Amino acid sequence: MAKNILLVKTSSLGDVIHAMPAVSDVYSQSAAGGLDWVVEESLQSIARLHSGVRNVIPVAIRRWRGSWWRSTSRIQIIGSLRRLRVQEYDAIIDAQGLFKSALLALAARGRRYGLDFHSSREPLGVFYHHTFRVPWELHAVERNRLLMAKALGSRVYAGPVKEIGWGRVELTGEGAASCLSPLQEADAVVLHWHGDTFDLPDGAERLASNQHYQNQAFAHGRNALALQFHLEADPHRLEQWYVGHTSELGQSKVPVSALRAETMKLAPGRAALADRVFSRWLRELT
Repeated sequence: MAKNILLVKTSSLGDVIHAMPAVSDVYSQSAAGGLDWVVEESLQSIARLHSGVRNVIPVAIRRWRGSWWRSTSRIQIIGSLRRLRVQEYDAIIDAQGLFKSALLALAARGRRYGLDFHSSREPLGVFYHHTFRVPWELHAVERNRLLMAKALGSRVYAGPVKEIGWGRVELTGEGAASCLSPLQEADAVVLHWHGDTFDLPDGAERLASNQHYQNQAFAHGRNALALQFHLEADPHRLEQWYVGHTSELGQSKVPVSALRAETMKLAPGRAALADRVFSRWLRELT
């Protein structure tokens, strides 16, 4: 595992939040020395919330676009570029996959990793030392985690089945004593939407499993919580998932009509369940 990592994920708010689980994956590896994050200045307070982030390097691409000719903007741009070059990184990972983020990665010192031609909106392979294919049909959280894992040499591989739909997870003793304890209740079901699995990181504590996937949830220390299932998913907004993952659902022979009906049936109480879990996790952060 690389010891000094630079993550380039500048915006937007949703993208930054979706990158958090990937940061948790890095933080859970005891060999990791630290992760610095390049992010838009308006979102730097969000990035700083994660205990696995060593340094935040703010940029103002949105603001600079409209004022790049001003001396104050040029001074700020030069200052940010200098910060990017203070140290040499073992891995510079561009998880944004856009021309602007590729340029920021290029400005830093170290080996650069990014999405290949088939996995990004723009042809950026020339900017990186290594590129990786990350399927478009995956959720943004999974895409970030998979790119990070491939770049850092962790093992992510196909699971036994494609698991899509609502179901329970079984908590370990550690899981029952954790913030996931509400998932023991009789009506506590979660949304599964995955087909890959991974090796449990060194020093991690398994919290939940089910019949298909052994590592449904794990913790590393008091602050890092990793979930394979989607407790954060809003049942009332899954129509976007059905449309965006039409091909995946068809290949997996999951009828959208049945999934939609099951979702509407189980929708009541899902937000409250997620709130109980995440509120306790936030309270117990050190």
